Amino acid sequence: ALDLFPDEKSVIIDYNDLEMFNPDIADALLAKPNETLEVATDAIINIDPQRRDIGLNVRFKNVRNVVHLRNLKSEYIGKFIAVDGIIRKTDTIHPRIQTAVFKCRSCARIHEVKQKTNLIFEPAACSKCGSRSFEIIEDESTFMDTQTVKLQEPLENLSGGDQPRQINVVLEDDMVDTLTPGDKVRITGILKTQRDDKTKRYNNYIYGNYIEHLEQEFEELHISEEDEKEIIALSKQPDIYEQIIASTAPSIQGYDEVKEAIAFQLFGGTAKVLEDKTHIRGDMHVLIVGDPGIGKSQILKYVSKLAPRGIYTSGKGTSGVGLTAAAVRDDLGGWSLEAGALVLGDKGNVCVDELDKMREEDRSAIHEALEQQTISIAKAGIMATLNSRCSVLAAANPKFGRFDRYKSIPEQIELPPPILSRFDLIFIVEDKPNAERDHKLAGHILKIHQENTVPYKIDPELLRKYIAYARKSVQPTLTDEAAKVLQDFYVTMRSGAIDDESPVPITARQLEALVRLAEASARIRLSN
Repeated sequence: ALDLFPDEKSVIIDYNDLEMFNPDIADALLAKPNETLEVATDAIINIDPQRRDIGLNVRFKNVRNVVHLRNLKSEYIGKFIAVDGIIRKTDTIHPRIQTAVFKCRSCARIHEVKQKTNLIFEPAACSKCGSRSFEIIEDESTFMDTQTVKLQEPLENLSGGDQPRQINVVLEDDMVDTLTPGDKVRITGILKTQRDDKTKRYNNYIYGNYIEHLEQEFEELHISEEDEKEIIALSKQPDIYEQIIASTAPSIQGYDEVKEAIAFQLFGGTAKVLEDKTHIRGDMHVLIVGDPGIGKSQILKYVSKLAPRGIYTSGKGTSGVGLTAAAVRDDLGGWSLEAGALVLGDKGNVCVDELDKMREEDRSAIHEALEQQTISIAKAGIMATLNSRCSVLAAANPKFGRFDRYKSIPEQIELPPPILSRFDLIFIVEDKPNAERDHKLAGHILKIHQENTVPYKIDPELLRKYIAYARKSVQPTLTDEAAKVLQDFYVTMRSGAIDDESPVPITARQLEALVRLAEASARIRLSN
């Protein structure tokens, strides 16, 4: 690291190595990080053969003191900790003064004072003439970059209805500008507190020391060897599809096609990045349009709990910015980005209920997220593109509240064609009286009320692990025969939609949708 200075301004030390080398220093680092880090910086200057006074930052990775954000109480102030979270917004970069150079106004003598905080400390009196009036010379002083980011606790840890906790993190020097909103990180640093001059209250913040990116999605689930054996045995069973369908939203009777679609969506197709950097999405979007009272919201809620990173939002209470990203004014009056649901749900499932109740301008915000899987923003002087690689499961009611059997279907779906064509599968679910089915349904509901148990084939915990395993280790590819079948099907479908009355003609998008469904179906069998 000494030879690479000044391009590399940090030396990164593995905490485990330190602990093996000297457990006492390791404990001192956790208990009194300020002093320990200062000593470490001095030690590096002492071993530099060229005797340059260089300020290398000492950073520690793999610190085992990982604390949940909601447990960061006052007992941790001044301690060395690590927290996991998702970056909510990043502020602009500001310089902070490190060593201020003062000039005495009466005798022009120069004084250097090291600065610890943003408030500038002047020398008490001039050592030559005793005057107390100084001016600061900015050109001679040294500065360091600093940036504040807002960290929000990861969505996996939230139980329903909790407000996610947030904390500000101060990054300095070479850590500045390494984070963008939506990143999932583990930040190691010192919990400090600062008194606010206006409100006279103390606010906690983390003084960052090291950032580690966590790019995990389904992998967060720990799969043991026994689990793996169980999963592989399960995939060999001939009725694996029926079992998985029966275990998806088991509290709802029937609707096997919808459940099958949701199972496919949870397993997902394979995303591909072509040589010319074009991104073809692997996530499927499903839309359910149906009469009220058939359990659409129930299915959505179930999926948002089963998927490892599931977010549930409902149409009326969701603004376009809440779904995509908002430009917000930060404390200092600049603008910064705050990520919305589709960005925070990156690599997960986002369930949008009551899609038809959304305002027109908010619905258009979803267009780009559904097909390109990015969200671009240009407002308040911010130009940014954020990732939103999520599958969307949406539900909507027909235009007149219920289906009217004397009108054609497209008249009754109150959604514009551009949005309809982006959904891979659209289900029209009618609630028609049918003696046999009603009998089964009533029996099912009453049984759940009586026994408080739900009949599923595969335990939900195992199903999550099964999905995780399939997504991680199976990447299906199309064979020539499969491609031929899809091609023939596509051509026949297109030729059937030649007359003018046909509602949504199948487009090339639907062909890609078929490919994704085929891949997901292979994934369920854990086959390539």
